[in-house]
Parts: sequence; C-alpha cells; structure tokens
Amino acid sequence: MSSVKLVAIFFITITCLCSNAQTSSTAFINLADEDKVQFLAHYPFNKLSKTQYLDTLAFFDNNINAQKEKQTYFYLLYLKYHNRRTIPLKDDEVFAILNNMQSYANNHQLRAEQIIANHCILFTNYYNKKIEVEKMYGEIINEVAQIQKIGINKLTPYDLDDIFYQSGKFMYYLDEDDKAIEYLKIAEQSVDENFHTHILVLNLIQSIYQRKKQYAEGIAYGKKIIAFTDRANSNDSTQLKLANQWKGIAGIDIAAMLVEEGKFAEGESFAHKAYPFVKAKIEKDFIAEFEALSVLVSIQLKQNKISQAAAYLKRMDTLYHAVGKNEYLYFKKIKYFELYSQFYQHTKQYDKAFYYTNLAAPLKDSLEKRNNADKLKAIEQKIITQQYSEKIALIEKQKNTQKWLKNTAIGLLVLLGFLAFINHKRVKTKQQLHLLKLNQAQTDLKNYVTQLHEKSNLIEKLETEIEKLNA
Repeated sequence: MSSVKLVAIFFITITCLCSNAQTSSTAFINLADEDKVQFLAHYPFNKLSKTQYLDTLAFFDNNINAQKEKQTYFYLLYLKYHNRRTIPLKDDEVFAILNNMQSYANNHQLRAEQIIANHCILFTNYYNKKIEVEKMYGEIINEVAQIQKIGINKLTPYDLDDIFYQSGKFMYYLDEDDKAIEYLKIAEQSVDENFHTHILVLNLIQSIYQRKKQYAEGIAYGKKIIAFTDRANSNDSTQLKLANQWKGIAGIDIAAMLVEEGKFAEGESFAHKAYPFVKAKIEKDFIAEFEALSVLVSIQLKQNKISQAAAYLKRMDTLYHAVGKNEYLYFKKIKYFELYSQFYQHTKQYDKAFYYTNLAAPLKDSLEKRNNADKLKAIEQKIITQQYSEKIALIEKQKNTQKWLKNTAIGLLVLLGFLAFINHKRVKTKQQLHLLKLNQAQTDLKNYVTQLHEKSNLIEKLETEIEKLNA
C-alpha cells in the first residue's frame, strides 16, 4: 500500500475517532476492502471505554458487506477474538468466533486469514490444555513455514509481534533457544508493534542470552528496552508507569549481567539508576523491588560496602514480611537467606551466618530436586517432540515419495501414450505412402493398358488399309 493511501487512512481514522458514527460512516463505507482492514488495524480501540468499544464494533459490523468485503469481515471477527476479555466473551463464544474465522477463511480461500485463524485456534487450545506439546511444536514449525511461503507482509494487520512472541515464548519454555530467538527477532521487526508486547519481546530475547551466559548480547537487549521505554506516550499515564517499571527491571538485569562479567562499578551504577524506577509504592509492586534489591545487595557485598548492603537488606526485610509467603518467592528466598549469610560473614557474626545458611539449605535441596525433575521432564518432552517431528517428517517424505511415484507413473503413461501415438502416426504414414505408390502404379498400369489398346486399334486400322490397297 502506498504511503499516500496510509496517510489518507490515518486522517479518516482520526475523523472517525473525533466524530460520531453517523458523520464518519461515509468515509469508512467508501474505502476499498483492503483499506478498511488497514483502517481498522490503526483504529485506536484502546482509547475507548467498554461501551464505546462495543458501539464502535457494532457500527463497523453494520457497515460492511460480508460477501464482498471478505478481508474486512474476517478482520472484525479477529478483533472480537483479540479483544475477547474487553467485551468480554465466554469460552463457548470464543470458540464459536474461532470456528467462524476458520470456516470463513477456508470457504473464501483467504490464505493469510487461514493461517491467522489456525494460529488463534492453536494457542487457544494450548492455553486450555487441549493439545499435546509435541503436536503444538510441529504445528508452530509448519505455521512459520507457511507464513514465510506467502510472505510476512501479507499478515501485517494481524499483530505480528504478538503472533511471533507467542511462538517464541513456547520455544523458550522448550529450551529451543535458537528457534525462540529466530521467532522473537521477527516479532522485534514488526512495524505496528504494541508497546507492552514489544517490551516483552525484547525482554525475552535478553533473558535467553542471559540464560546462555552471552552477556554482551543480553546487555545490548537490556539497553534496547531502556531506549524503547523513552518512546512512551507522555499523555498516557498507564503507558508511562509501565515504561518506568521496565526501565527499572531492564537496568537491574543489566547490572546483574555486568556483575557476572566482573564489572562491579559499572553494574553498581546501572543498579543505582534503575532502583528508583522499581521502588514500590503499593504492595503489588513489592516483589519486583525485592528481586531488584537482591542484585543491589550482592553488588555492595562484593565491593565490601557493608553499610549500604545493610540499608538495602533492611528494606528487603520490610518487603519480605509483606510478601514473603507469596508462592512466586518460595525459591527466591534462597538468594535472600544467602545474602544475609554473606553479610554476617563480612561482619564476622558467624553464628547468624550459619543460621541463614541452614535456612537456605533445605530450599536449595528442594530446588535442586525440582530442577532435576524439570530437566528430566524437559529431556523427555524434547525426545517426544523430536520423535513426533521425525514422524511428521517421515509422513511428509512418504507423501512426497507417493506423489513422486504417482507423477512418475503419470509421466510414464503420458510418455507411452506419446510413443504409441508417434508409432501410430509412423505406421499410418507408411501405409499412406504404400497406398500412394500402389495408386500411382495402378494409374501407370491403366495408362499403359490404354496406350496398348490405342496402339492395337491403330495396327488394326493399318492392316485394314493395307488389305484394301492390295486388293
């Protein structure tokens, strides 16, 4: 689509937002099918209240022709699914929309929309535990291959960052880091990114590099997050708060990686700059601050800055007493106890250091057992997934072999038919040549007989004349 068209659609979108449905109906109705999709993709639904959202969606529903404007009709179904929690929709209503999306795309042979419908069904089933992990793995591989075949640009209205983030996150949990990064980097390049989704994409890429101990790459993506948060809309308080939280989280993550590289001073600098952004004012933000403080205390202890470490530990105590029983922090407490043990070793209070070491020990044992079980489960899942993928590949290979054999057989039949036709033509031509020669011979014989007959008549006449003269 040309940039002129996009600008025109943008202004029509603004007109629709600033005016009522009646005055904007003509502008929307007169757009072509493809342009209506772009219009809807850029429409600021997130600025609307629930009532406004439902009224606006109903307005668009009433101003399209489902038989002629196929892409627009499908996109409206997609919007209902995508915003199912805003509407809100019950599970049976969600699956009804998904089935409608799939059947409509199939019936009208909308290739890009078929992929989108299948993706939505796939992940809805996965989140509802209605599909096996190994099948999910194969479906995602197949989906990405189909997208690459038709071209990613064909799917631009459909939240590509979210689609590839979901696929990348699935691969991340399977420890398929290479595939996860491949998919997440496609999501990263999405033009019409969602602010929060884009941060999640960058953070997951950073987490993978951090897990792989590729700290230079992880730090680079942490800095990308900080740079991206600067683009937050200053008029959107929710987005600004989200940006500040992620600015703090990314800064703390960078600090942790710098410490792993032995760059304590630089790590401390990042941590101190990041901490104000994660310092909690309400209880629901306590956990993020608690985790950030564990990095700060660790840095202070490694640099033997005991008084600063003590101040941060005191704050950790306050947070721990408020949210320490939270299930998420169950194993995070290991770090907390270990930091206290290290702190008391620095202050030569060995009885207290031993006390906290003992608190951490059973949790560490439990965590190790869980990690071993998780690793075993991951290995088993990976084997099952590989076997499933190999089975699918074998089936595809057999299908391709059968297709090749079928095509070969058809080719041979065509070749035999062609050879038979050539032979038939050759025989027929030979017969025609023989017939021509025979006809020529008959004609020559007839001419010869006629000539003989004429000569015989001439001789008879001459003999009659001679007899008359002799008489």
